[in-house]
Amino acid sequence: MSAAPENDLLFAATAVQLGFLSREQLEQAHSHNNGALLSDHLVQQGLLSAEQSRTVALGVAEQLSQHGNDPGKAAACVPPEIQALFNKPVLLAETTIHESNEQSAPFVAEVTAAFSGAAETSRYVVLRKHQQGGLGLVSVARDRDFNREVAFKEILPKAAHDEQSRQRFVREAEITGALEHPGVVPVYSLGAHADGRPYYAMRFIRGVDLRQAIADYWESPKKDRPLKFRQLIGRFVNVCQTIHYAHSRGVLHRDLK
Repeated sequence: MSAAPENDLLFAATAVQLGFLSREQLEQAHSHNNGALLSDHLVQQGLLSAEQSRTVALGVAEQLSQHGNDPGKAAACVPPEIQALFNKPVLLAETTIHESNEQSAPFVAEVTAAFSGAAETSRYVVLRKHQQGGLGLVSVARDRDFNREVAFKEILPKAAHDEQSRQRFVREAEITGALEHPGVVPVYSLGAHADGRPYYAMRFIRGVDLRQAIADYWESPKKDRPLKFRQLIGRFVNVCQTIHYAHSRGVLHRDLK
């Protein structure tokens, strides 16, 4: 864990300890944070005043001083219930991750074969197209089981009858679903249509992507840019941490956007 999330964790724990935030407020704020520093995000959401934020920051500085200015050692003393909140997924940009190890191909072939002839699901109702890549089409769909919108990814028609493409698509879903990190979009389910075309459903991420955030930065008034720049750096750090995590699990991301 790098200093940025550890400092956020310390800030959160101190804010709760001082009675400025409830755990419920913290959980909601953290889950909807698009990569900004937690201190900035809480002030922007009106959950902390600027004065309270400064008080919390002083408390964090004191904790760091007591642990030799080592964020890792200080963060290790944070109550487990607060640490657990930071292990939950946050709303970040969607990623597509591919495995670099081809040894899983036989397993993927078995999964693909098992989908052949599967009944088409009625759980997901496609609402509108969202984004198209080289292999799949992502739509916004309604999950009837939980009455929520999800990102619904299907293999493109041009690749649907190519066995290698189908295996690659299924492998992508399996690997993404196996990665547990705040920067990786959770996979809800993996299935197939009646004709065997695979699909999988993921959390639908709302908000702007990094490219739009950068454009918004340059269009913003100069007086607002210092804060927005810190937010952009926070997002970039989150992306780097996610890629590092994937690499540590033997997974290579080959489709960065």
